[in-house]
Amino acid sequence: MLSAGALAAPVTSRAALAQATATPLRLVLFPGETSATAYYALELGLFRAANLAVTIIEVTNGAAGAAAVAGGSADIGFSNPLSIAQGFERGLPFTVLSPAALSVAGRPATNGMIVVSKTSPIKSAKDMNGKTFSIDVLGGLPYVSVRTWIDKNGGDSSTVKFIELPFSAMTQAVISGRVDVSEMNVAYDPLIGKPGDPLHLLGNSYEAVGPRYCSSLWFATTDFVAKNPDAARRFVSVMRQAATWANAHPHESAVMLSPHIKQSVADIEASTRVLYGVDMTPDLLQPVIDAAAKYGLLKSRLSATDLVNAIALAK
Repeated sequence: MLSAGALAAPVTSRAALAQATATPLRLVLFPGETSATAYYALELGLFRAANLAVTIIEVTNGAAGAAAVAGGSADIGFSNPLSIAQGFERGLPFTVLSPAALSVAGRPATNGMIVVSKTSPIKSAKDMNGKTFSIDVLGGLPYVSVRTWIDKNGGDSSTVKFIELPFSAMTQAVISGRVDVSEMNVAYDPLIGKPGDPLHLLGNSYEAVGPRYCSSLWFATTDFVAKNPDAARRFVSVMRQAATWANAHPHESAVMLSPHIKQSVADIEASTRVLYGVDMTPDLLQPVIDAAAKYGLLKSRLSATDLVNAIALAK
């Protein structure tokens, strides 16, 4: 008769073998709630269940992540659709795998908050003509969204002077009068639009781009996907599971996210939470591409279909 120990040995060996043969996958991201589906998937064991041995590489911005993927030091990256479309237009073999955060009109937003000081005479888009406007990235999605919002609401964005500032410096820059208007992120000022906010909220620039689109995403190179189609497919499936779970579990996700982004659970829950996309489709990219082309950040209106990988479209 076999002992209990003898029976357990093959199970342990299989588990060890599975761990040893798991597909290595290097993800590059900048820490924040928009990229947090990677953290959730790691903590929930979704990567492990998909036999993916994931290493997360943290960087300071999406451009660094795109460079890492393009250069081969990371397999899958996190960025915004405009940066990926610009890289694609320049000949970089980027392909989109999965959505991250969504911008949905009418829903409390996390990005694109247009703010002025409480004492500012600026009350409308037209009042911004000739004024100084700070954004975190010149020539990026914030720039496109702000120009779209100003022009759609009666102003002339071609007269506005745009300067680049980090989010952390924007509140003081507006209050001190160094800039007239800023485009903020609630992660850096959770009081935006709430009692006690030292700034006045005028609108959300991201809504001007389109009623529903992907404001951040996961991507790889076509070469990586061609060589690792099964790993890419499993990654897309895991992101779908993580997004579905996070959208349905705001408190649990806040607890899980807190140590990764070094914010308290209370602060995370007090701010507007991210809505994650579950499935990638071209219509989630096209509004950004069209707006960017209008303002000269892309040479032409690319077809979003060319950017979305077939693996992302397969359920």
